[in-house]
Amino acid sequence: MIANLLLFKPALLPNGDIERYSTCLSELVSTKNLATRKGDLVFKPGGWNDIVLNDIISMFKEEDNRKLYFSIVRQLRFLFDNRNSIALDIDPNSIEELNQHLNTNLTGLLGIDFDQRTEYCISDQTMWYQFHRFLFVDNPPAVKKFCSELSPYFENIYFNDTTVSNYLNTLKGAPYNKMMKTLMFHLTALDSNFHALFKEYRKEGVPKVCERLQYSLNGKPIAFGCSTDRGDLPQLEIDFTDVATGKILKLKCDPHTKIWGYLEDDIEGDHGDRIYFHEPIDGFIDGKILLARIGYHRN
Repeated sequence: MIANLLLFKPALLPNGDIERYSTCLSELVSTKNLATRKGDLVFKPGGWNDIVLNDIISMFKEEDNRKLYFSIVRQLRFLFDNRNSIALDIDPNSIEELNQHLNTNLTGLLGIDFDQRTEYCISDQTMWYQFHRFLFVDNPPAVKKFCSELSPYFENIYFNDTTVSNYLNTLKGAPYNKMMKTLMFHLTALDSNFHALFKEYRKEGVPKVCERLQYSLNGKPIAFGCSTDRGDLPQLEIDFTDVATGKILKLKCDPHTKIWGYLEDDIEGDHGDRIYFHEPIDGFIDGKILLARIGYHRN
C-alpha cells in the first residue's frame, strides 16, 4: 500500500552525540531509499532549503569534526534532494496537519528522534516495514489482491497467489479482514524470526526450527504455535513456480503456524486456523519462505 511520508523537522534536529546522529542519519537515508524504491512519496516541509536544512546544519561546528561534519551535510542534502522529495507549501507540525493538507490518512513521519513514538514514526528500515504492515489493519486488501499488496512488505516470503486466495476465506476464528493485526503478527514472525532461525539452525531440521519459533514467541504477547503435520494430507501438496527460471516444484507444505491467540480484543477464536508454508530452498525463488495457505486446517 503506497504511503505519503513527511521528513519531520522536529525529529531531524541533532540531539546529543554527533557520531550517533551521523549513524542514525545514515540509516534514515537508507530508509528513504527503500521507501521511494517501493513507491512511497516523500514530502519535505515548506522552506526546507533555507530554513529546515540550514537550521540543522547550523547546529554543527565544522571545526569540531571536519570529516564527520561534511558527511552529515552530504547526507542531509541527499535526504532533502529535489529529485525524490516533494516540497510542501507548509511546515506540518503533526500527522493530523499532514493528513488534512494531503487529504489522505496513509501518512507517516520520517525522522531520528521523536518526542512521542507511534506506529506512524519511522527512523529505520524495520520501522518502515512495521508501518506499512500496520496500514493493512485498517485497510485490508481484497482477497484477490491480498498477496500482491502484502508481498512488497515481506521480503523473505513468497506468497502463492492462487492457493492463499483460495483458502483465505476458510478461516474460522474470524473473517480475515477482521483479524489483520493477528495475521500481520504471524507473517512478521515468519518473515523475521523463522527466516533467521532457519538460517542458523537448518541442520537441526524444520520440526526443531518450528519448536524454536514457538518457544520464542508463544505468549509474547499472544498464544502462538508452530509445528509440522504428522499426517499425509494431499491438500498440502502445493505447486510453486520460480518465474526467473521457469522451474516448478510440487512441495509438501506441512510446516505451519497455529493461530491460538488474537491481538484483536473481540475475537475468541477457533484454534483450528493455520498458516502453512515451506521452508526456504536454496536456488529456488530467491531462497524465500514459500507461503502456501492461510485458512482452516481441516479444509
